[in-house]
Amino acid sequence: MKQWNFKITQNKAPERCEICHQTDMFDRQTNLCIRCSALPIEQLTNPIFIISPSTSATSIAAVIATICFIVGVIDINTLSTSRLSMLMYSPTSFYIKIFIINLINLVFSLALFNWCKDKHNDRLTYQVVVWGRIASVIGMIGSGAGLIIPLPGLFVRF
Repeated sequence: MKQWNFKITQNKAPERCEICHQTDMFDRQTNLCIRCSALPIEQLTNPIFIISPSTSATSIAAVIATICFIVGVIDINTLSTSRLSMLMYSPTSFYIKIFIINLINLVFSLALFNWCKDKHNDRLTYQVVVWGRIASVIGMIGSGAGLIIPLPGLFVRF
């Protein structure tokens, strides 16, 4: 690594503002710029600017995560118990409703998974990101299984 030897020959007061680089509103004696004095200098000089999480985005993500989780758990519970044989004798409209609900839940689960994918998501709180990831995976597993639930009943009818 090459080392440079600099020598300071003279020191003078700045002629312009270091923020806006203008001279018209800059006072050389006080080293203050009227244009930039209202700016939050701490936030401008801090390289890590933290945005507080959005309450509405956090609430929406939490509600979607809860819905995905509930539908996923219901589907997994239906597959793991003897209730599946009871569904064989349900009307066709019931199977269509189950299929549509699980298809919508699968889309919401995939969207929620992508929304909560970044662990440094600045619009959601950390707890909602973790809950959203868990709920979306359970929602995807349950909805994937829930899309299979109506198939035997539909094949028996045809």
